[in-house]
Amino acid sequence: MNRPETFDLSHPYAPSVIATYHGASSLISAVEALFNQEAELSARFLHFWFNAFSAVVRIVAIRSRN
Repeated sequence: MNRPETFDLSHPYAPSVIATYHGASSLISAVEALFNQEAELSARFLHFWFNAFSAVVRIVAIRSRN
């Protein structure tokens, strides 16, 4: 993705990038839904938040390289 050529759906890494983006956004949505349903319980389990932070970092990395 760091090459000067444009990144589009015909790029060899496009399926991997799309899968990563979809997985990260699904994880963020799941943590948000968990927090909306059980805020106190989800606050005690930090691994949810660490994974959500990692997903946000991945989405930012994808976005910054396009």
